Order: sequence, then C-alpha cells, then structure tokens
Amino acid sequence: MLPNLLEKLQFNTLRTKIIFAFIIVGLIPFLIFATFSYHTYSEAFYSKITTYSEEVVNSVVIQTDNYLLDIIELFEMKDDYYINQGIKLIQANEYQKNRKYIFRLWEEFNKIIRLKQGLNEFSIRFNNGQILSNFGLYYSAERDNSYYQDINFNNQGYFISTPHYNKYEEAVISIVKPFNTEKIKRVFLSIHFNIEILKRLTNLRLGQQGYIFIINKNGKVIYHPEEENIGQKAKLLNEYILKNNEGSTVIESNQKEYVLTFSSSELTDWKIISVADTTQFIAQLNELKKLTIIGIISILIALTIMIFYLSFYLTRPLKRLERVTEKAVHNNFNVDIQIKGKDEIAKLGKSINKMMSRIRNLVKTNIKEQKHIRELEVKSLYEQIKPHFIYNTLDMIIGQLEENNNIERASYLIESLGKFFRLSFAKGKEMVLIKKELDHIRSYLDIQKFRFMDKFDYLISIEDPEIKSYFIPKLLLQPLIENSIYHGVLNRDDDGLIIIKGYKRKDYIIFKIINNGPGINQNKREEISNILKDDIKKYNSEKNYGIYNVNKRIKYKFGEKYGLYLEESTNNKTVFRIEIGIIEVNEEND
Repeated sequence: MLPNLLEKLQFNTLRTKIIFAFIIVGLIPFLIFATFSYHTYSEAFYSKITTYSEEVVNSVVIQTDNYLLDIIELFEMKDDYYINQGIKLIQANEYQKNRKYIFRLWEEFNKIIRLKQGLNEFSIRFNNGQILSNFGLYYSAERDNSYYQDINFNNQGYFISTPHYNKYEEAVISIVKPFNTEKIKRVFLSIHFNIEILKRLTNLRLGQQGYIFIINKNGKVIYHPEEENIGQKAKLLNEYILKNNEGSTVIESNQKEYVLTFSSSELTDWKIISVADTTQFIAQLNELKKLTIIGIISILIALTIMIFYLSFYLTRPLKRLERVTEKAVHNNFNVDIQIKGKDEIAKLGKSINKMMSRIRNLVKTNIKEQKHIRELEVKSLYEQIKPHFIYNTLDMIIGQLEENNNIERASYLIESLGKFFRLSFAKGKEMVLIKKELDHIRSYLDIQKFRFMDKFDYLISIEDPEIKSYFIPKLLLQPLIENSIYHGVLNRDDDGLIIIKGYKRKDYIIFKIINNGPGINQNKREEISNILKDDIKKYNSEKNYGIYNVNKRIKYKFGEKYGLYLEESTNNKTVFRIEIGIIEVNEEND
C-alpha cells in the first residue's frame, strides 16, 4: 500500500523531493525544540518533586531524631539512689516491706511521662519479665516481652524496637537502655512512646496522594499511614533504597509510577521515605504533548503550502534542462542546452554542454582504444598458440606414444595442452580469476619443461592467497614467462629456475617473474625501458611486442599508475615486476 501511495505522489521527482526536504528541514528543528522542551519540563518537574521531597524527608529525620534524643536524655538516671534500691528490693523480692521506694519510683516515672508529649510508659524491666513502671508493678505479656530477648544494642548503648503493643494493647515503640552496675545485671530502662507521634511528625503534604512512611534497616515498616502495613515488609521498596543512605528512585506498582525520596537517620538506622504519585504529573505532560502535536500539524500545513510554491519556482528551469538531456540519454550527444541567467542552473547547463563535447571526444577515443585492446588480445593469443609451439607439443606427444610407449606421460602432456587452450580462450572473457591465470601458466611451464628435458624448474609462490579470488586480464603473465625461458634459463649451461611471486600491497597487486638466466645487457635494458614508455616504433616491434603488449594492456585496464617494470637484471638474475589494480568482481560480466 505504501509503495503505491509513493508512486502516486511521484516521489521520484525532484520537485517532490524538494517539498519533502523542506518539510523535514523545517520540521526537524521544531521537533527537536518540542522534544527538548518536553524532556526539560519533565526533568524539571521530577527535579522539583525530588528537591521538595528531599527537604521534607530531611525535615522529618531531624524532627524524629530530636524527639528521640530528648527521650534518650531521660535515661540519664543511672546513679539514682531510689532506682538502685528499688531494683535491689524487687530482685530480692522484699519490696513489700519497703513500699516507700517503690511508691517513690512510681511517682518519679509519672513525672517523666508528663515531660514529653507522646510518652506512654517509663519502666524498669527485669530479666524474668517483671516490670516496674508508671502503670505499677506487673509481669509483661509474652508478645511484649519478646522484644527484650537477645537485644542487640547500638554503638550509643541503646536499642529501638519495632512497633509492638503494651499491656493496654496500645501500639508503641520502645527505647531500651541497659541499667547495669557492678551488682546489677540484665536490668533495662525502657521508655514507650505512642506510634501516633510518628504520624504527627510525618504529617506533611506531598501532593494530593503523597505520603511518608518509615522503615528500619531490614525493610520492615515502622510507621505507615495505613496501619495494616506497620510491622510488615514494605511494599514500595527496592535494592537501591536498602543499600543507600539517601537518594531518589522511581518504582512502578499496580500500573502506577511513584517517585520515592529517602534519607537515613544515623541515630535510629531508620529510613524516612516520601512517596509522590506521578499520576497528576503525567496528566500535565500528556496535555503538553497534545499541544505539541497540534503545533507540529499546524506548522506542517503552513510549510507545505509555502514549499509547493517554492518547489515549482525552483524546478521550472530544471524541467527544461531535463527535456534537453533526455535526448543525450538516447545516445544523441549532439545537443546543446540554452538556459538564460547566471545562477547555478545556468552554470550547470554550460557544464553539461562542455561534458557533451568531452563525451563526443571520449567516444571517439574509446572506439580507437577498444579496437587497439582487441588487437592486443588477438596478438597475445596468437603469440600463445604459434604453430611451431603447437607442432612441437604434438610432436612430443606422438614421440611418447610411438617411441617410448609412455602413455602416462603422453596423457599428462595432452591434459596440460587441453588446460592451456581452455584457459587461453576463457570463453571469450577479457578478465579471468588470478587462480585460473596461474593454472594456465603452470600448464604452459609443464609443457615447456618437458619439451626442454627438464632444463629448468619453476616455483609459483603466492604470499597472499586471497589474491587468487581477484581478477586479472587473461594471458597477461605468459609473455613474460616465455621471455624468461627463451632469453633467460635456456641460455644457462646448468639448470635454470623461474620464480613467479604474487602478493598484495594496500590497494594493488604485485607479480614478480624472476629467472636466473645470464641477465640483460645495458643497451637492451635501455631499449626495454623506452618500450615500456610507449616508444616501440624505434625498435624491432615483433621482437619486443610481448612486453609492450603486457604493459599497454595493464595501462588501458587499470590506469597510468600501473604497468610493467624491469626491476633488476644482473649476470645471474632478471626480475620483471607487474603492478595491477584490485578487481574483486569480473566487471566484464557485471
């Protein structure tokens, strides 16, 4: 459906592209601005929530710590005479005979309770569960007493319990401190305060649905506006809150998102956590998003109207240019473009006129070069299949069959000759794989080696095997191999050696053809150098056509920076170097 729509809109026309380009260019800055504004507003709102929440929780931490510090100061009664005597009498079970000490302590405890709002009970607790407090002398209930078993006091020497119930089933929190002397052990001073005091301390506004709750270091709720959560594992909690002393995080629960800001009290190890519901915030953001979309659509409509007019004005001379150049598409290069003005389109028209003129010249030159290339290829192929080469090879095969009855050797020669011809013609292709070109050279060398009775040996060394998958003009290496045989190794008194090396260097391929013949004299080297500079007319064209052919074909195919070079020639070594470009696909067939 979408491709059909684009086709109806003629998206392939320059005018349509200009329209869409202008729309996109005009729209992108606005989209970026709108997106940036949206995210800035969002981050600012989150920052505002977090900053306000941090102030609130820090305030609650300070107020809670101050309240608890005031309570802890009430414990400073360790050397009180009446407390010491009362403890001794109760532990000795003799308090009935000395009730004045007990009565005095009861009065003292009631005074202490009235000193601080929210205090519920001040008591001395004994290891056997007996309690002396402002409520009198009694034994604690089993569930209340459980808070005083195996108490672990903090570094300040006191212990703060989790919420529990006193003898009157009131929810309280206990602060406990050991009252130990040299003679008194396992006796505790304890102050209960009503949990309602935490409700008062945390009663601060955090939006319409925000609230504050308190947990201990294990994640159990100390205080929560919903009483059923007190003493339970906190529901809105994650590892980040448990592992850090302060910070802010976002938690999703029941398809809602909450911003939690927390701070820790060093005094109690409690974490004061504020909860801000983002529902109202998200509604505001959605409203902003709606306004942004409306703005984008309005700007898009205005841009479209303006750009349609501009695109028509800009593309009108290009349409005229298109109609003229259409003729050139159909191989009619004898056209000129007439566009008035001095703008870029007029300059383009003049450039196209120059290009047409150059194309006409290039076509003529290309026709000549292609004709020359074909002549070079035919000449190269003829050099490969000279009648005397075929005659000599067939004569060797017949000799092996008639004289030596060596069928195996004759078969090998027939197979090598067959490969040689197949690779020579290469199905009419101009380019062949380097692997096939090397196979062709191997077949040729095997035939010549047999023909000259192992007068020489050869070695093909490819340092970079990957080059075998690249392409090379066919029959490029054979003329140099032939020269190495007839003008090199056959002129030695002992056995000769021909080495063909191939490797890759950056963006080109190098072949070196090395023979250990007697070398090339100075005059001949100068002659070869001039031939490779395209100055063959002064020299014997038939005798030197092989290296001229190779060099010319390379330059036609790959450019002037590539070619054939005589690298070295001494008394025992001659090295020709070929440099060609890299072709990974047979361009002739593509």
